[in-house]
Amino acid sequence: MPPVPDSIPQTDQGLIQELLDQKPPEFTDLTVTQYEAFADRVLDDGNHLLVAETGNGKTFVAEAVTKKALQNGDNVAYLVPSVALVGEKHATVSAWTPESVTVNKGHGYTKADVVIATFESFFESVVRGYADRFDTVILDDFHEIYSSQRGPNIEKGISAAINGDMEILGISATVGNPHTIARWLDADLTISSEDRAVPIEEQPVEKTDEKYARQISRLIQDHREKGPFLVFNDTTRNAEARARGVADELTFDTDNNIDFRAKVKEVIKTELTDTHETLIELLNNGVAYHHSRLERGVKDLIEEYTERGIIKCVFCTTTLSYGFDSPVQSVIVADLKRNWEGGFIGVYEYVQWIGRAGRDADEYDQAYAFLMYNDEEAFEKFQFDTRVEEKDIEDVTSHLSGQVALRWLVLELVNYGWETDTEVVEFIQSTLFWSESVDQVPAHIRNDVGEQPGADVRDEIETTLAWLTDHGLLHKPVGQPQSDDTWYTATDLGSALVEYEHSNWFDNSVEGVLQLTEWLNEQGQDLTPETLVQRLAEEYYHCDEIMVIDDEDGLNEKMDLHNLTGSEGTTAVLTCWFWCAGISITDIEDALGTNGLSSLANTASNISTALESVQLLYEPYEMPAEPEWLELFAAQVAEGVPGPDMYLIDNVEYFGRARYNNLKDQLDRTGGASASWDPGGEHFVIERLSKLLADAEEGLFLDTVQAAPAIADTISGNLLESVTEWNPDEDERIEVPFAESAWKRSGGDSLTRYHETGGEADATSDDDEEESNAGHAVQSTTLDDF
Repeated sequence: MPPVPDSIPQTDQGLIQELLDQKPPEFTDLTVTQYEAFADRVLDDGNHLLVAETGNGKTFVAEAVTKKALQNGDNVAYLVPSVALVGEKHATVSAWTPESVTVNKGHGYTKADVVIATFESFFESVVRGYADRFDTVILDDFHEIYSSQRGPNIEKGISAAINGDMEILGISATVGNPHTIARWLDADLTISSEDRAVPIEEQPVEKTDEKYARQISRLIQDHREKGPFLVFNDTTRNAEARARGVADELTFDTDNNIDFRAKVKEVIKTELTDTHETLIELLNNGVAYHHSRLERGVKDLIEEYTERGIIKCVFCTTTLSYGFDSPVQSVIVADLKRNWEGGFIGVYEYVQWIGRAGRDADEYDQAYAFLMYNDEEAFEKFQFDTRVEEKDIEDVTSHLSGQVALRWLVLELVNYGWETDTEVVEFIQSTLFWSESVDQVPAHIRNDVGEQPGADVRDEIETTLAWLTDHGLLHKPVGQPQSDDTWYTATDLGSALVEYEHSNWFDNSVEGVLQLTEWLNEQGQDLTPETLVQRLAEEYYHCDEIMVIDDEDGLNEKMDLHNLTGSEGTTAVLTCWFWCAGISITDIEDALGTNGLSSLANTASNISTALESVQLLYEPYEMPAEPEWLELFAAQVAEGVPGPDMYLIDNVEYFGRARYNNLKDQLDRTGGASASWDPGGEHFVIERLSKLLADAEEGLFLDTVQAAPAIADTISGNLLESVTEWNPDEDERIEVPFAESAWKRSGGDSLTRYHETGGEADATSDDDEEESNAGHAVQSTTLDDF
């Protein structure tokens, strides 16, 4: 086969060869998939859909289309199904584009030549009106449209490209009905004849009565020469437990001297917990787990060292089911059924999972998939006797036909300027939802019965418009013009709901957010941080720590005073009474008798995102005034630092919760309550630093703070400058009203500044310190207060 098809224009041949020359030396010839796509004139004008097996070079085709678009002076939106993949594709495209080409990650829609973004980001940019300058759209790995969670937004992103008359290249490995999708995209279709670059051998393994982790260990031991391994699990708990069980049974030769303890400590937002320490032990043994509740930095670290071949066995959930190109030779599917549903996973999911095996053709000539089953129906469902390339996969179908997705889409369109029912219908005609409806009624039948194409969809749209109007989210302006169209505008409440949805992209429904808005209205000025966090934890699994506190030192009594019950109430307590007090995770775990709070930082981050979104729901005039503390509460939850000490977070760059706790511990070690310059641990860190600055020379101040881990010259200098400028009267923050009975409080009306500013001293002398300390508006919280 020639390296480039000679049937295509010479300019395209030169473009392909130039791109090949920019690649590493191993990229000398095209794969069969690439050759067939180019021979099918994928570089010509118009839309194209390429369906090919994993590892056969689809990305190179997408890059060639991108390169030609740029040469023609066009702008390109390169869409991927996850934020994690944005960075990876950005690096790939940036590697060959000239310096004159601007390649941005998820932003720059109004000026960038190429934007690498998620489907959600692109849809939002289109409907807001700042992405109409794009000419070409790449749909990479868009088979995530199968997902009931991601599918609706991916479909909306693709529909926005179709509606904008942009040229489209879709590439996918897993599409059960490619001809249907090609009709939707109005695209020429190339289905590659090439088998996987590395064939997969499937080996079903019947589950036994022995401990599951032990059976997995034995399976790995029996096939050690087929590693590294990627093991898919149904829950985060199972992923962690099985990883620990296998690490107890087996030792992997990692052949490295990496200080994983230092690496993990570097990427987490908190101090090392027992859970982190256990993970570090696993990493040292070449084992890891990976799931959505891990901090982003930890997930990135695990992915990096798996890609480098240092981690030999990773236990994951669906987080690594696509876009993960690490050199694993074998995949073990530990759960073919979902624990919370009991039913089988989809065949498309199964194919995606096992498709992670053997992705490096230079490293392996054979890949393996071990399928653990306890139900004979699995053989028929997953077609174990059929090659991966020939398995029957479920059809891609639209998720916009359900009330949740369609209500959002119609409300979004009206809010962003699709002013009539006709205009709304015209956009929805670009969706798979519409395409399916039209395909279901053949043309000759439509002609015989006079049925209008998409009649059922039109009816659903009218029903949806009526529902949104009845619920106060849309209204029909008075004095409609004489036409067949009905005009709509979004109400203030409707606009607020749309902005809320786009600010967090949680699993929202219009009805659910409307109910949340009504609840906020009912709460009025009685709303407290605890009740708000509990409500968000009830609404979103992202915001629920999923833990129930055993009665400890009367803590449940204090929870009962505020009607905080169940895991959602526990989340409120952990967030408001402990996390926002700056108490270390390890101290919280010790007090509560658990070691499972390493995910609290991730949960707090999600809660903070939700709190920022909640502020948007107070904009409509029907709502009561927004609590003055809400914005500060969102920031405090994000950082996990007491309110007065947020001054340091706000004014010292790169000074977050981890360094904050390091500094607080250092002050305890160096000074303590007995030291002449330190008012003690019952005060806020900003006050203790103020006292240190008042009683010590700047050199001692810098030496003291630099003795804290991860605080060097730059941060210590910024701390000195910020403490010098601190004036509690001018920098007073609105106090977040955590429940007064949650911990002991002292009366008074001010914090204390001990150092002089501008030649004036406003602090008390050491002799008056005890009396002054009694006059603080709030005092630092410790676990002893509970």
